Amino acid sequence: LLGVLGMTKQPYNNAPGQKPELSKDNATRSSDIPLRDMLIDALGEIKTSEEAYLCIKFYLAECERQIMVLENEGPALDALVGSRSCVEVSRFLSDVAAYGGEGEGLALASALLLDITLGQALGYEIRLRYVNASRSGQGDIDIYYVGERFATIELKDKPFTAEEVCQYATTAFREGCSRFCFVFGVNAGDGLGSAFERTFTEQQLSSGMMASCLSFESLKDSLLLMTRDIDLAILREKMLEYIEMARIKPVTATYAREAFRRLGE
Repeated sequence: LLGVLGMTKQPYNNAPGQKPELSKDNATRSSDIPLRDMLIDALGEIKTSEEAYLCIKFYLAECERQIMVLENEGPALDALVGSRSCVEVSRFLSDVAAYGGEGEGLALASALLLDITLGQALGYEIRLRYVNASRSGQGDIDIYYVGERFATIELKDKPFTAEEVCQYATTAFREGCSRFCFVFGVNAGDGLGSAFERTFTEQQLSSGMMASCLSFESLKDSLLLMTRDIDLAILREKMLEYIEMARIKPVTATYAREAFRRLGE
Protein backbone atom coordinates (compact mmCIF):
# COMPACT_ATOMS: atom_id res chain seq x y z
CA LEU A 1 0.00 0.00 0.00
CA LEU A 2 2.91 2.33 -0.77
CA GLY A 3 3.68 2.73 2.90
CA VAL A 4 0.49 4.59 3.86
CA LEU A 5 -0.01 2.15 6.74
CA GLY A 6 3.53 2.61 7.99
CA MET A 7 6.59 0.41 7.73
CA THR A 8 5.55 -2.36 10.10
CA LYS A 9 2.45 -4.21 11.20
CA GLN A 10 2.65 -3.32 14.89
CA PRO A 11 0.31 -0.32 14.79
CA TYR A 12 -2.45 -2.57 13.36
CA ASN A 13 -1.86 -5.94 15.02
CA ASN A 14 -1.34 -6.35 18.76
CA ALA A 15 0.29 -9.78 18.18
CA PRO A 16 -1.66 -11.34 21.09
CA GLY A 17 0.87 -14.15 21.41
CA GLN A 18 3.48 -11.52 22.32
CA LYS A 19 1.58 -8.49 23.60
CA PRO A 20 -1.69 -8.52 25.58
CA GLU A 21 -2.86 -5.19 24.17
CA LEU A 22 -2.01 -2.27 21.93
CA SER A 23 0.14 -0.03 24.06
CA LYS A 24 2.38 2.98 23.65
CA ASP A 25 5.01 0.94 25.48
CA ASN A 26 5.11 -1.67 22.72
CA ALA A 27 8.27 -1.54 20.63
CA THR A 28 7.90 -0.48 17.00
CA ARG A 29 9.93 1.25 14.32
CA SER A 30 10.65 4.84 15.37
CA SER A 31 9.09 6.23 12.19
CA ASP A 32 5.82 4.46 13.04
CA ILE A 33 5.56 5.60 16.66
CA PRO A 34 3.41 8.69 15.88
CA LEU A 35 1.06 6.53 13.78
CA ARG A 36 0.83 3.91 16.52
CA ASP A 37 0.08 6.50 19.21
CA MET A 38 -2.52 8.22 17.02
CA LEU A 39 -4.27 4.89 16.43
CA ILE A 40 -4.32 4.06 20.15
CA ASP A 41 -5.73 7.49 21.02
CA ALA A 42 -8.41 7.20 18.32
CA LEU A 43 -9.47 3.71 19.42
CA GLY A 44 -9.91 5.01 22.98
CA GLU A 45 -12.59 7.45 21.75
CA ILE A 46 -14.79 4.78 20.10
CA LYS A 47 -17.75 3.82 22.30
CA THR A 48 -20.23 1.96 20.06
CA SER A 49 -20.27 -0.49 17.15
CA GLU A 50 -21.78 2.19 14.91
CA GLU A 51 -18.89 4.53 15.67
CA ALA A 52 -16.41 1.72 14.97
CA TYR A 53 -18.08 1.01 11.60
CA LEU A 54 -17.93 4.67 10.56
CA CYS A 55 -14.29 4.90 11.61
CA ILE A 56 -13.38 1.85 9.53
CA LYS A 57 -15.11 3.34 6.46
CA PHE A 58 -13.29 6.63 6.91
CA TYR A 59 -9.99 4.83 7.51
CA LEU A 60 -10.23 2.80 4.29
CA ALA A 61 -11.30 5.83 2.27
CA GLU A 62 -8.36 7.86 3.60
CA CYS A 63 -5.92 5.05 2.74
CA GLU A 64 -7.32 4.93 -0.78
CA ARG A 65 -7.00 8.71 -1.12
CA GLN A 66 -3.36 8.70 0.01
CA ILE A 67 -2.51 5.89 -2.41
CA MET A 68 -4.07 7.82 -5.31
CA VAL A 69 -2.04 10.90 -4.38
CA LEU A 70 1.20 8.91 -4.32
CA GLU A 71 0.44 7.21 -7.65
CA ASN A 72 -0.59 10.37 -9.49
CA GLU A 73 1.68 13.00 -8.00
CA GLY A 74 4.16 14.63 -10.35
CA PRO A 75 5.13 13.75 -13.92
CA ALA A 76 5.82 10.19 -15.07
CA LEU A 77 9.44 9.23 -14.49
CA ASP A 78 10.06 8.57 -18.19
CA ALA A 79 9.03 12.16 -18.97
CA LEU A 80 12.08 13.43 -17.11
CA VAL A 81 14.91 13.76 -19.61
CA GLY A 82 18.30 15.39 -19.98
CA SER A 83 21.33 15.23 -17.72
CA ARG A 84 22.20 16.55 -14.29
CA SER A 85 25.47 17.69 -12.78
CA CYS A 86 27.31 15.59 -10.22
CA VAL A 87 26.42 18.19 -7.58
CA GLU A 88 22.70 17.68 -8.19
CA VAL A 89 23.02 13.89 -8.35
CA SER A 90 25.11 13.96 -5.19
CA ARG A 91 22.24 15.65 -3.33
CA PHE A 92 19.77 13.11 -4.74
CA LEU A 93 21.89 10.16 -3.59
CA SER A 94 22.40 11.64 -0.12
CA ASP A 95 18.65 12.19 0.18
CA VAL A 96 17.85 8.58 -0.72
CA ALA A 97 20.68 7.16 1.43
CA ALA A 98 19.48 9.02 4.52
CA TYR A 99 15.94 7.63 4.22
CA GLY A 100 15.10 4.93 6.78
CA GLY A 101 13.66 1.51 6.11
CA GLU A 102 16.19 -0.95 7.55
CA GLY A 103 19.00 0.38 5.39
CA GLU A 104 17.10 0.13 2.12
CA GLY A 105 17.73 3.77 1.22
CA LEU A 106 21.46 3.35 1.83
CA ALA A 107 21.53 0.14 -0.21
CA LEU A 108 19.71 1.67 -3.17
CA ALA A 109 21.81 4.86 -3.16
CA SER A 110 25.06 2.87 -2.89
CA ALA A 111 24.18 0.61 -5.80
CA LEU A 112 23.24 3.61 -7.95
CA LEU A 113 26.45 5.42 -7.00
CA LEU A 114 28.62 2.45 -7.94
CA ASP A 115 26.74 1.86 -11.18
CA ILE A 116 26.91 5.43 -12.51
CA THR A 117 30.64 5.54 -11.75
CA LEU A 118 32.28 2.12 -11.92
CA GLY A 119 29.49 0.47 -13.92
CA GLN A 120 28.82 2.96 -16.68
CA ALA A 121 32.41 4.12 -17.16
CA LEU A 122 34.45 1.00 -16.52
CA GLY A 123 32.14 -1.91 -17.24
CA TYR A 124 31.75 -3.36 -13.74
CA GLU A 125 28.53 -5.18 -12.88
CA ILE A 126 26.86 -4.11 -9.65
CA ARG A 127 24.66 -6.70 -7.91
CA LEU A 128 22.49 -5.45 -5.07
CA ARG A 129 21.23 -8.25 -2.85
CA TYR A 130 18.02 -8.39 -0.85
CA VAL A 131 18.36 -5.97 2.05
CA ASN A 132 18.86 -7.72 5.44
CA ALA A 133 18.89 -11.17 3.81
CA SER A 134 20.94 -13.83 5.59
CA ARG A 135 24.01 -14.86 3.61
CA SER A 136 27.56 -16.13 4.05
CA GLY A 137 30.56 -14.43 2.47
CA GLN A 138 28.41 -12.27 0.21
CA GLY A 139 28.04 -8.60 0.96
CA ASP A 140 25.04 -6.39 0.48
CA ILE A 141 26.61 -5.40 -2.84
CA ASP A 142 28.92 -7.54 -4.94
CA ILE A 143 30.92 -6.02 -7.77
CA TYR A 144 31.74 -8.25 -10.74
CA TYR A 145 34.13 -7.77 -13.61
CA VAL A 146 34.17 -10.06 -16.67
CA GLY A 147 31.93 -12.51 -14.84
CA GLU A 148 34.07 -12.81 -11.70
CA ARG A 149 33.46 -11.26 -8.30
CA PHE A 150 35.87 -8.36 -7.98
CA ALA A 151 34.88 -6.84 -4.63
CA THR A 152 32.21 -6.99 -1.95
CA ILE A 153 30.60 -4.23 0.10
CA GLU A 154 28.84 -4.51 3.45
CA LEU A 155 26.37 -1.75 4.33
CA LYS A 156 25.25 -0.63 7.76
CA ASP A 157 22.76 2.13 8.55
CA LYS A 158 22.68 1.69 12.32
CA PRO A 159 25.36 1.81 15.04
CA PHE A 160 28.04 -0.87 14.73
CA THR A 161 31.21 -2.07 16.44
CA ALA A 162 34.80 -2.62 15.34
CA GLU A 163 34.31 -6.34 15.89
CA GLU A 164 31.47 -6.39 13.36
CA VAL A 165 33.58 -4.67 10.71
CA CYS A 166 36.47 -7.09 11.20
CA GLN A 167 34.15 -10.10 11.17
CA TYR A 168 32.56 -9.07 7.88
CA ALA A 169 36.01 -8.59 6.35
CA THR A 170 37.25 -11.95 7.64
CA THR A 171 34.18 -13.74 6.27
CA ALA A 172 34.59 -12.13 2.86
CA PHE A 173 38.28 -13.07 2.75
CA ARG A 174 37.54 -16.68 3.69
CA GLU A 175 35.02 -16.82 0.87
CA GLY A 176 37.68 -15.81 -1.64
CA CYS A 177 37.12 -12.06 -1.96
CA SER A 178 40.30 -10.01 -1.46
CA ARG A 179 38.65 -6.58 -1.81
CA PHE A 180 36.20 -5.46 0.87
CA CYS A 181 34.55 -2.18 1.85
CA PHE A 182 32.37 -1.48 4.89
CA VAL A 183 30.12 1.50 4.19
CA PHE A 184 27.99 3.12 6.90
CA GLY A 185 25.11 5.52 6.46
CA VAL A 186 24.08 8.67 8.28
CA ASN A 187 21.81 6.71 10.65
CA ALA A 188 24.84 4.72 11.86
CA GLY A 189 26.32 7.81 13.51
CA ASP A 190 29.86 9.06 13.05
CA GLY A 191 31.48 5.66 12.63
CA LEU A 192 34.45 4.52 14.71
CA GLY A 193 36.89 7.31 13.92
CA SER A 194 39.68 7.85 11.42
CA ALA A 195 42.24 6.12 13.67
CA PHE A 196 40.26 2.87 13.52
CA GLU A 197 39.72 3.21 9.79
CA ARG A 198 43.47 3.55 9.16
CA THR A 199 44.33 0.68 11.51
CA PHE A 200 41.66 -1.52 9.98
CA THR A 201 43.04 -0.98 6.47
CA GLU A 202 46.61 -1.62 7.60
CA GLN A 203 45.64 -4.83 9.41
CA GLN A 204 43.80 -6.18 6.39
CA LEU A 205 46.66 -5.27 4.04
CA SER A 206 49.03 -7.34 6.16
CA SER A 207 46.78 -10.36 5.61
CA GLY A 208 46.61 -9.82 1.86
CA MET A 209 43.26 -8.05 1.68
CA MET A 210 42.46 -4.59 0.34
CA ALA A 211 39.83 -3.25 2.74
CA SER A 212 38.38 -0.01 4.01
CA CYS A 213 35.72 1.34 6.37
CA LEU A 214 34.17 4.67 5.45
CA SER A 215 30.95 6.65 5.38
CA PHE A 216 28.62 6.70 2.41
CA GLU A 217 29.28 10.41 2.01
CA SER A 218 33.03 9.82 1.76
CA LEU A 219 32.54 7.08 -0.81
CA LYS A 220 30.10 9.22 -2.77
CA ASP A 221 32.31 12.30 -2.85
CA SER A 222 35.34 10.27 -3.93
CA LEU A 223 33.59 8.48 -6.79
CA LEU A 224 31.66 11.49 -8.10
CA LEU A 225 34.68 13.78 -8.03
CA MET A 226 35.87 12.70 -11.48
CA THR A 227 32.46 11.84 -12.96
CA ARG A 228 30.78 13.81 -15.74
CA ASP A 229 27.14 14.91 -15.87
CA ILE A 230 24.74 12.00 -15.50
CA ASP A 231 21.97 11.06 -17.93
CA LEU A 232 18.57 10.96 -16.20
CA ALA A 233 17.38 8.13 -18.45
CA ILE A 234 20.26 5.90 -17.32
CA LEU A 235 19.80 6.87 -13.68
CA ARG A 236 16.05 6.14 -13.86
CA GLU A 237 16.62 2.77 -15.55
CA LYS A 238 19.16 1.66 -12.98
CA MET A 239 17.08 2.90 -10.04
CA LEU A 240 14.05 0.87 -11.15
CA GLU A 241 16.28 -2.13 -11.86
CA TYR A 242 17.78 -2.11 -8.36
CA ILE A 243 14.39 -1.56 -6.72
CA GLU A 244 13.23 -4.79 -8.34
CA MET A 245 16.52 -6.64 -7.91
CA ALA A 246 16.65 -6.10 -4.14
CA ARG A 247 12.87 -6.18 -3.61
CA ILE A 248 12.93 -2.73 -2.06
CA LYS A 249 9.80 -2.15 0.00
CA PRO A 250 7.12 0.10 -1.53
CA VAL A 251 7.56 2.91 0.99
CA THR A 252 11.29 3.25 0.23
CA ALA A 253 10.75 2.80 -3.51
CA THR A 254 8.10 5.54 -3.48
CA TYR A 255 10.41 7.89 -1.62
CA ALA A 256 13.21 7.23 -4.14
CA ARG A 257 10.88 7.89 -7.08
CA GLU A 258 9.75 11.17 -5.55
CA ALA A 259 13.36 12.20 -4.95
CA PHE A 260 14.07 11.40 -8.60
CA ARG A 261 11.14 13.56 -9.68
CA ARG A 262 12.58 16.45 -7.70
CA LEU A 263 15.94 15.88 -9.37
CA GLY A 264 14.31 15.95 -12.80
CA GLU A 265 12.35 19.16 -12.27
